[in-house]
Amino acid sequence: MTATLKTAVGLANASIKTFMGLAKASTKTVIGLTADAALFTDNFNRANETPIGGNWSTQDGAPPMNLTSNALVGSSASLNASFVNSVSPNNDQYAQCTMLAAAQGGPCVRMGPAPGGFDLYGFQVFGGGTQGNLYRLDNSGYTSLDLQTVTLVDGDTAKITVIGTAIKGYVNGVQVCAATDATYASGAFGMLGVGTTPSFDNFEGGNT
Repeated sequence: MTATLKTAVGLANASIKTFMGLAKASTKTVIGLTADAALFTDNFNRANETPIGGNWSTQDGAPPMNLTSNALVGSSASLNASFVNSVSPNNDQYAQCTMLAAAQGGPCVRMGPAPGGFDLYGFQVFGGGTQGNLYRLDNSGYTSLDLQTVTLVDGDTAKITVIGTAIKGYVNGVQVCAATDATYASGAFGMLGVGTTPSFDNFEGGNT
């Protein structure tokens, strides 16, 4: 092989390595920008709490959530809600949990108090795991933002994200609902449930 050819091959190899390095760096950057950053998790594996306390507080104007049989459950047949009090998430945030198909309710974001009621964005699965709904509560008043047919079975994960005014609902990582709403810009994450059967587990919330 001539010196000129060796030089050309060497330059080509160096260019390939440089390109591959840049590609890997770019991939890491993209992944870093889109990845969730968990701030809080709770598997509820401890003694019963009525209502759930510690890192959880009852949403103003709502009956509390309880911890029963290592799972999260509402304390009444109405809308029950509790939020995580031990961390302060960014305005862009997410919340998720595993749940039973027969449950009503799910994870919530941008939860904030209001006199005599409560405000939040939520993602609920109901109808035996066949309906997914993004909704907004205004002083406990209900507004549906996007209702879609879904499939959720016992142990599946329901998740809600809010980035700016974009709100999305997921089942097992697959987006099933989407809406845009600018009513609430900040708040805590937590859970809302209807009924008194232990239905929710493995909560996680964080920044997105």
